[in-house]
Formats: sequence, C-alpha cells, structure tokens
Amino acid sequence: MGDWFNDEIEDNIKFIQVLTKNLAQISGALVLSYLEKEKVFWREGWEEILKEPEFGEKDFAVNFAEFLENFENDIENFKINSGIKIYIGKENPLKRAKDFSLISSRCHLLNEDGIICLLGPKRMAYDKNISLIKLLENF
Repeated sequence: MGDWFNDEIEDNIKFIQVLTKNLAQISGALVLSYLEKEKVFWREGWEEILKEPEFGEKDFAVNFAEFLENFENDIENFKINSGIKIYIGKENPLKRAKDFSLISSRCHLLNEDGIICLLGPKRMAYDKNISLIKLLENF
C-alpha cells in the first residue's frame, strides 16, 4: 500500500471529523458518528450542548455523560436499522435516559456503513435535526 492509501484514510478521517463538527454546530446537539467496520466514534458538540440551560444542573450533566457512555457501549445491540429512530425521554431504552433525546440513523459515509446520532436534552429542535439526519442518510 502506497502513500495514496494513507492519504485517502487521512482525508476520510478529516472529512468525518469536519462533518460531525459542522452537524453539531448546526443542530446544537452532541453529534456522534460511528463507523461500524473500524468501531470508531467521533463526538462533537460539547461546546454547544453544555450551553443548554439544563446542563447548569450538575446531576443533569452527570446523567448525560452516563447516558452517552451506555449508548456507546451498547451501540452494536442498539437496533439502528434503516430509517430515522427518535427516542424522547422515557422512550429511550437506555438507563438514565428519561431527560434526554436521541435521533439516530444508519448512513453510508465514504463507502462505509455508519451511524449518525444527535443527542441532547428533551427540548431540542426536532424538525430541524430530523431534516439534517435525512440529508445524511444517503450521503
């Protein structure tokens, strides 16, 4: 494998990082991108999500961190198949998730299967964020 292969991998990683960061800035949510083959996560949006008023409460922030960790640990079993999945509050199948929302979808990023998720408090801009995810489903 030559330098072109390493350059392509580096370009793909940069692309996914930028995509995840831009999606976080536009959505105001914490965005998680996941490539299944490599089992690699990218997380962006901490700056945006921590500005939300709910995160002023320490317990809320701690519970959100645990919610994110539980989701990442269980992502392989988290039935994210075709279509957009939306879980609000108690609909979330994860522990400590009653105060949070999760919008997720399978997608095809740079010829690889992946998952894009927007996570945040229950009070999020659902219409806008669902539209953003729809744009990426067939990317």
